[in-house]
Amino acid sequence: MLMKANCTAKLISALFVSFLVLIPRAIHGNIHGNELFQDSTFYEESGSDTAIDTTAQPLSVPKTRASRYSGAGFGPALTENFATRDLSYSFFIGNFWEVNQYSAIRIIADLTTDFDNAVLASLNLGLNLAPFPEDISPFVAADFGFGGGRGNSNNIFGFNISGAFGVILFRTTDIQLLLEAKASFLFDNLKESYPTIYTTRIGIIY
Repeated sequence: MLMKANCTAKLISALFVSFLVLIPRAIHGNIHGNELFQDSTFYEESGSDTAIDTTAQPLSVPKTRASRYSGAGFGPALTENFATRDLSYSFFIGNFWEVNQYSAIRIIADLTTDFDNAVLASLNLGLNLAPFPEDISPFVAADFGFGGGRGNSNNIFGFNISGAFGVILFRTTDIQLLLEAKASFLFDNLKESYPTIYTTRIGIIY
């Protein structure tokens, strides 16, 4: 019995000493943790006693401002699978946003007419790719949008896609000269083949 009592006493003493050692460490760790918590950049002190959690704020992605230009131009055009086979004329106005030195987003409004029987118009969103950021800068472009028109008493409307290539002169200045060849296809509901426009144009981007 005496040995059992001594073992129990030693166990109680060991537990007591352990608590004496661990409790100050726990208190110190808690205080230290609170200090870190209060100094953390994840929380800010406000005018009240309530901490403001800023972790939910979205991260801001660095952005560069795109250079915006306007443009306008015209040129001769030929149409296929539409009302006229005569020489037509194509006009455009639009905006260009140069997002980097190699590419630009463009919104173009096109109008093609022979000033007699046929007229075709479209509004397109596209992309210019110019691999050489020089004064003389070749480019390719693709557009898509919607178009419509009228010829020989037929109304047409549908999805429009275009492809273009050309060259931009004086590209490193704020006034540029655009030379392009462009083909546009209007997917309408006519029984004949889809109306097509081929045009070469000259324009100014400023």
